[in-house]
Amino acid sequence: MLKTIIDLISPKGKFILTKRALLVNPQTPCYNCLQMTFEERIKALKNIPIFKVLPISEVKAVAFSAYEKDFPAKHPLIKEGEKSNLLYFILEGSLRVYKVSQEGEEINLNICGPGDIVGEMAIIDKIPRSASVETLQATKALILKGEDFIKILRVYPEIAIVMLSELNKRIRNIDQNVEDILTKNLRERTWKTLLTLSNYFPKRKVLMSHEELASIVGATRARITEILDLLEKENKIILDHKKIQIC
Repeated sequence: MLKTIIDLISPKGKFILTKRALLVNPQTPCYNCLQMTFEERIKALKNIPIFKVLPISEVKAVAFSAYEKDFPAKHPLIKEGEKSNLLYFILEGSLRVYKVSQEGEEINLNICGPGDIVGEMAIIDKIPRSASVETLQATKALILKGEDFIKILRVYPEIAIVMLSELNKRIRNIDQNVEDILTKNLRERTWKTLLTLSNYFPKRKVLMSHEELASIVGATRARITEILDLLEKENKIILDHKKIQIC
């Protein structure tokens, strides 16, 4: 059985028992019988940017411990302030990352989609979640438990180095979004948000109500409706019931 597991992770069988023991916990339920096969999880992970530059052994180590889960639209994946030990590799769908101000306003920080990773910071620094994450549409993710992630990092520190690069990119995106809130007018922010969202919806048709878009942009529903009417007059979008087609 041990040789079979080693062969799964490394075709050349170069892993020693102590390394393999770090990755397999006999008390952890086996997720290999779920919908995605081991090979399908490997293929899905290889579409995520950080794994494209890593050796196949690292990809297989994560694929072996990860399991698949589907989430409906508007599902609260992570809540600010909560303690959680799950890491999400997004395969399909889209999500928004936001914080709630003391006045109760939702401040959008980022929009995520396929290829993005969510939740790794709280696992690494072991503090409560710093922001909330909600799905914008039906979303599929591969999930890795925090303790499994830490064990894998100890065996394959190269993963941590690559993830630092991706984390820096995310921080720059958040900084840009905050700068947009401070410097851009509502029309510019709305248009930029729609262009970003259109990357995650088929045929650039954003399935979202005016109220939902308003919560992402940070405006009232009435003001967003005014801006959307203006963008439609400029032939940039076509409005339908809870649908915004980007032209």
